Amino acid sequence: MRSNNRPVALYQYGGSEPDRGEPWADDRCGTYAGWNAHQQSGEEPCPPCRRAHADYMREWRLRTGRVKTVRVSLTAAELALLRGAR
Repeated sequence: MRSNNRPVALYQYGGSEPDRGEPWADDRCGTYAGWNAHQQSGEEPCPPCRRAHADYMREWRLRTGRVKTVRVSLTAAELALLRGAR
């Protein structure tokens, strides 16, 4: 008790962080939600989740106006078609 007669809450040690075991893999892998789950569990995202995150962020930047232009990759055949259209 303190001098103001209020009880003091005692700290209890909760132990160390639980072992998370092996990285998970479920139906969320390859989606933005899967990327978030990897981040929350503190592990490196798998390649499909990294790709999903990159795609989502690219769309978000375009949708919100953060980026004004889009880079387009064309194959050799598509380039030849465009050059021939001039």
